[in-house]
Amino acid sequence: MFLAQYDRDVAGGSPRTGWTYVLAIRDLSTVAPAPLPARAEELQRVWSGNWEGLGKDDEAAVNRIRRRHRQAARSHAGTLRSLR
Repeated sequence: MFLAQYDRDVAGGSPRTGWTYVLAIRDLSTVAPAPLPARAEELQRVWSGNWEGLGKDDEAAVNRIRRRHRQAARSHAGTLRSLR
């Protein structure tokens, strides 16, 4: 996301790579407890609706994706901590 938006790196910031990460997060979240599956689905929904704005002057798209990514990351980290 950041490579595409801020560095304008077409190769390193490829949306295909982003899709790979988003789908992997979603798939792995299906075997995790709530709220991880819902957070991953929301991340995928937001990515799907905003990835085309990356690499353009669309800071709102980046902010929407970043916000959902942070929510998913916090949920995943909390769940992993609880497994200790």
